[in-house]
Amino acid sequence: MLEGAEETAAAGILGSLQPANVRLRRALRNQAEMVDHRRYRLIFDPRTAGGLLASVPGDRVGLRCAQQAMRARR
Repeated sequence: MLEGAEETAAAGILGSLQPANVRLRRALRNQAEMVDHRRYRLIFDPRTAGGLLASVPGDRVGLRCAQQAMRARR
């Protein structure tokens, strides 16, 4: 996390495309339980590549595994 990112988002300073990205929140499996998390707004902020995030199980972490996971989702 970039220094100051959480504080900036908490202050309401977000990218101009952030509201449009928020429309994609329905894709989050656990959206209802995460909506109050301090970093929630950042996953939709285009300056943090919001909307391009992917997850990889902890036991499969590594560049090769991440690349394979991304290819599998296409």
